[in-house]
Parts: sequence; C-alpha cells; structure tokens
Amino acid sequence: MSFDLELNDFTKRLEEEDNLIYHVGVGIMSESINTLRALTDQLIEKDRSEARWAKRFRAVLEIIPDGILLTKNRMIIYANKGITTITGYEVSELLGKNTRVLYYTEKDWSSVGEGILNCLELKERVSIRKKDGTAVACLLQTKMIDIEDLEMVVLLCDQR
Repeated sequence: MSFDLELNDFTKRLEEEDNLIYHVGVGIMSESINTLRALTDQLIEKDRSEARWAKRFRAVLEIIPDGILLTKNRMIIYANKGITTITGYEVSELLGKNTRVLYYTEKDWSSVGEGILNCLELKERVSIRKKDGTAVACLLQTKMIDIEDLEMVVLLCDQR
C-alpha cells in the first residue's frame, strides 16, 4: 500500500511539474508573442516614418534650383529638375547615361573622376557641356555614398 501511495504521489508531482512547465512555457510564448507584436508595430511605424521622410526629401530635391545627380559607376541614376535648367537636357534624357555627356573632352571627364577617387569629395569649377553644345560654368561638388559601387551625389551650381 505504501508503494501505491508513493507512486500516486510521484505521479501527481510529475503532473503538477508538467502543468507548471506548460504554464511557464505558455507564459514565455505569450511574452514572446507580445514582444514580437511590439517590435513589428515599431518596425511598421519606422517604415511609415522613413517613407514620410523619403517623400519630404524627394520634394526638397525637386524644388532646389541647382542640379542634383545621383550616379553609380558614373552612370546617372537620378536627376532633379534643376539639372534641366543648367544643361538643357530633360531628366529622362540623362537617366541611364554616363556622366561623360556633360563634359567636352575625355580628359576633363577623367580628371574629375580621378579627383573624386583621390579624395571621395570634390569641389571645383568646371565647364559643363549643355545639350545645345554651349558651355556653362558650374561649381561641381560631389559626396561619395558607396565607394564599392562608386555611388555618389553630384551637385551642379550654375555660376553665371
């Protein structure tokens, strides 16, 4: 009889421990789910906030009268409307083009490229070739974003 009592008591304790483990596990899972929900909500809000900032930033870029280019490996991947006023090229005519179209000579283009690679930022006066073939004096400023892809921001300010 004493063996049966001990066995029953042991079985009961096992069931209680299993029950406790189950409840602790469920509690931990509940906390994890709540944490995941909170993190997801934060990420969604961050995405919304970043989207709002990106929208604001694009609006600022579009109203700046100076020409702004975003280039990758010296190919134009973005141009604002200010570039049209300076160069005579429509934005759509520049996208996907090499920045070489804006220089009179290969030497000028190479010189600017070497200057950028040597210091990652460049600020110098250059003569830009407009669509109609005439020259326009500009202040060229660059800022490297990603050295591996040669991705950079280029600012052209008309110096007339």
